[in-house]
Amino acid sequence: MVSAARSAGLDGAEGISIPPQASPDEAWTLAMEGTGVGNERMSQCVADHFGLDVADTANVSSGAARLIPGSVLEKLGVVPLRCTDTELVVATADPSDTGDANRELSNLSGRKVVFEVASPASVRESRLQHAPPTAPSRRVLVVDDDRSTRVLLRKVLETVGFEVEEAE
Repeated sequence: MVSAARSAGLDGAEGISIPPQASPDEAWTLAMEGTGVGNERMSQCVADHFGLDVADTANVSSGAARLIPGSVLEKLGVVPLRCTDTELVVATADPSDTGDANRELSNLSGRKVVFEVASPASVRESRLQHAPPTAPSRRVLVVDDDRSTRVLLRKVLETVGFEVEEAE
């Protein structure tokens, strides 16, 4: 956030200090308070800095919203915007750290992932507004006498939204 504000030449950007452990929400708030700009202008600065587009979180395709489980979207801090047969476009408030999200979303959707920038509040609001209808619970019982196999399966299944019970 600091480098985006500085590269945009925003007044007050030199005085911004964001702790390394700050969440995207905290980083955006500190950057906006330090520069006196709002979400829209900060989104444009961050998008320009990372060479990305600004996300239109008001226009979410229902097809894109159904591709990824809500629990995964929340964990990754993204919202799906639109998709084609080969591409999934998602909004993020933290384009500096998209590696894990890119891999997970690509694996789940089978598509190339393209990131766009939106404020944390816009991402959160859009995710809540456009979340797919609550699906029936996806529960699975993992049965194996090898503990490491059960643990591995649990991790994989929970990543894609399953509730997992184990039995030996």
